[in-house]
Amino acid sequence: MGTSLMFSGRVMLNTLFPRCFFSLSRQICIHQHCRPHLVFQSFGCCKNMLLFCKKPSSLFSQGATLCSTSDNSSENQSQESVLKQQMNKLQVEHMSIELREQDLDEKFIRGGGPGGQSINKTESCVVLVHKPTGIWVKCQESRSQFRNRQIARQRLKEKIDLYYRGEESKVAQKIAKIRARKANRRKKAIKKHYKSKKEREQSDEESVKDLFEQDDVWFSPKD
Repeated sequence: MGTSLMFSGRVMLNTLFPRCFFSLSRQICIHQHCRPHLVFQSFGCCKNMLLFCKKPSSLFSQGATLCSTSDNSSENQSQESVLKQQMNKLQVEHMSIELREQDLDEKFIRGGGPGGQSINKTESCVVLVHKPTGIWVKCQESRSQFRNRQIARQRLKEKIDLYYRGEESKVAQKIAKIRARKANRRKKAIKKHYKSKKEREQSDEESVKDLFEQDDVWFSPKD
């Protein structure tokens, strides 16, 4: 059975520790600001482990999950798959972004574009840079510098969320919903177009048929 040592929030695992737990720890450590803490107890041939990874000052704060495993390889594989599902669900549902002011580089520059001298002569435009990732945003939505700072931080959170979570981020899900709605509207428009075209063709055929059925249309040519 594996043992662990906890020192300054870091976990050291020996080579006998079950592979599923090591895989989970490695997945968590992808995020630089997350530090896993493992607390476990042994009961005979089984081992229960509580994984807790939360740091108030970090960019991401995780919750906790509880799982167990035994020395049987087949049971370890099944436990590993369940563990991965729990961890993916944990990351998607309980991951929140916290911007630290010491990680931000904020600059104020003069605005440009339409709006008159009140835009061009005041430093209301905000440029915000996130130092750990290098992601930056520029905001000039309002004449108010305070309002632009708020909008810039919100946009920076969305970009960081997209950077770390990819398709699971709120921005990506919102874009996917918008694309799905557009595709649905386009499909309905095409269907409506072909339906109306078919109805027009049927109407023309019926008109021609009615025209040839009338008696006054047929006449004999003059000699």
